Amino acid sequence: MVEQRTENPRVASSILAPGITSEMRLVSLLPSATEIIAALGLAPLLVGRSHECDYPPEVKALPVCTRARLDAKQSSLAIEQAVQDLLRSALGIYDLDLETLQALQPTHVITQDQCDVCAVTLADVQRAIAELFDPPPQLISLQPHSLEDVWQDIRRVAIALGVSPDPLLDSLTTRIGACQAWVSDRPRRSVVTIEWIDPLMSSGNWVPELIALAGGENMLGTAGKHSPYIDWSTLLAINPEVIIVMPCGLIWNAPVKNSSKQCKPIPSGNNCMPSKPINSTSWMAMPTLIARVRA
Repeated sequence: MVEQRTENPRVASSILAPGITSEMRLVSLLPSATEIIAALGLAPLLVGRSHECDYPPEVKALPVCTRARLDAKQSSLAIEQAVQDLLRSALGIYDLDLETLQALQPTHVITQDQCDVCAVTLADVQRAIAELFDPPPQLISLQPHSLEDVWQDIRRVAIALGVSPDPLLDSLTTRIGACQAWVSDRPRRSVVTIEWIDPLMSSGNWVPELIALAGGENMLGTAGKHSPYIDWSTLLAINPEVIIVMPCGLIWNAPVKNSSKQCKPIPSGNNCMPSKPINSTSWMAMPTLIARVRA
């Protein structure tokens, strides 16, 4: 049975714009949207989430509205092949749980149109809410490619939900400034970020900007552009001081470790620093900018 949540008194009415009440029922279909909502002080209004939303921790108790059509416990190469097979069949990578979504009766659905591989497609969400609801809930779609786009998405979400974006954006600006000050007198190190292991993919979009803000010199991938596939020969020729391995949408668990064992070793003659594995969804994706930026 899906919980039917009504007005939630835990949201301070002082943060809501005139005419906006805590009777809003929010469904977030991607982790970054969930963290934006929480950072705006509206987490108690969430009634549903995606299968990947896990922060703040209390959202794990919410009904799940999506599921993947592939086994994420496979190797990196097997996942890539499964994704390409689904795309060639004109199928999405994820399914919406229509029964759960309908039972939740959301007033707002927050999704994305940045990447068809990262979450449920916008077209699938539009089709679902048109079929399930009359009138349909308000649909808010995020489409960031740069840090400035992320800030604008925060502003759009806040305004649509009736709160001011300024306190959150001011806090982010202050925290990023503190990070820059902390590394300002340190030598800049050459960095390559790896977003997928097999086939090898570097990071684009806002990640090169994050590297620069943290005091690094990004060597592959272009800010504001989609993440590019790269050859091992390219990586070896660059010979960066730091490699950050951050598989998109996956934590550094056994399947990813198994994939990394299949990677070609860097020759001992190269003076590259050991690679650093991190959880992409916690530290390099959009949520990082919302809740976890700190010096």
